[in-house]
Formats: sequence, structure tokens, C-alpha cells
Amino acid sequence: MDCVWSMTELAEAMDMDPAKGGLLGAGAGPHPVIGQNCELAPNIGWQGSFENVKNESRYAKIDKETSAVHVDKSPSLDCALMINLFGSSGNPGPVIKITARKRTGSERSFAECIRQGLRQAYGDEQTVSLGGLFLVKKGKAKYHIMPDFPAEKDLPFNNRKDVDSWLTFHDFDAPMLCLSNTTEQPMISRILPYKTAGHKF
Repeated sequence: MDCVWSMTELAEAMDMDPAKGGLLGAGAGPHPVIGQNCELAPNIGWQGSFENVKNESRYAKIDKETSAVHVDKSPSLDCALMINLFGSSGNPGPVIKITARKRTGSERSFAECIRQGLRQAYGDEQTVSLGGLFLVKKGKAKYHIMPDFPAEKDLPFNNRKDVDSWLTFHDFDAPMLCLSNTTEQPMISRILPYKTAGHKF
């Protein structure tokens, strides 16, 4: 729980160009700044240098007294614990447009459907990542929001069921702009069943 990273330092570690670029994705928010564990929808861009950053990131937390969802602009460029980031230089290029009207398959999420499409297109031998935005125009979507950290006596989580019991799940009404990235990689797929991410804020 002591792991905290600067997103601009992560951009440098990703060999992003300091002249121009951006990061978006999903992860854990800067709990030392917010005062409790929270979700983060990172959305930062820079021009000229990593010192000139526009931070449009949002965090979501569960109010400890009311259990209500609270969403606000993040006051920090930090993230904690874990994060999935998509980095873009901001230059024009090919775009994949995906249109979906309703759930038709057995996939548990939109991101899982995309991940399976990547596997079919590129096979099982290479790692392929895809990131960007998607818009939910109408309907509802269910998202998890991490509550504050569990008590020491409740740790460690032993399986996915323990994690799901700790998480809180909420339905959100459209419209929603979701920041997302997903990776299809055979070894990761066997170890981590949930490496796709999308946050609505």
C-alpha cells in the first residue's frame, strides 16, 4: 500500500516524448492525498515538457459514512498500487471505430469482447494492447469502485471471490465517457483474469 507513482515519471519511463503527449487509463488513486483508497481515471496531457501538464484526471471514492459514490477532479498527478495506462503522442493516425448496440455474447464486459477480438486478429503468440475512449450513449453500465483499504485481519485476499466481495458495484446511467485500455497476452491472461480497465467519470 506504500506504492505511489508520479504519472509524469511513468510517462518518462514509457519513453514518451516530453514535447507532446498524454496518458489515460484506469487505476488506483492517490490515497495519501485523498485520505482513503480510491479509483483513478487518469487523463493527463502535456506540451513543451513534462512540467507543463494539464490534469483532467478524476477519482472516485466510497463515502465512509453514507456509502455513496463521490467523484471529483484529482488534485494530484500521482497514482497508487496499480495502474493501466495508454500513452499517446497526440498525433493523427488510424482509429478503430467500434459500434455496439446491445450485449449478444457471453463475454462479461465490453473490454473482454475487445480482448477476444485482439486474440482472434493477432493470435496467441504476441502481446497486443489497445487504448482509447469509448462512449456509452444510452442505457446503464455496472462499474466497481474500491472502498477504503480492508482491515489487516481481512487480508490477504485468497481468490477472485474475496476481491469481488470487497469491491462495491454500482450502476451508472449514460452518457458515460470511459477511459480504457486492454492487453491481450497469453501468460497474463492465465494469471490475471481482469487486466482490462475502463472508468467513467
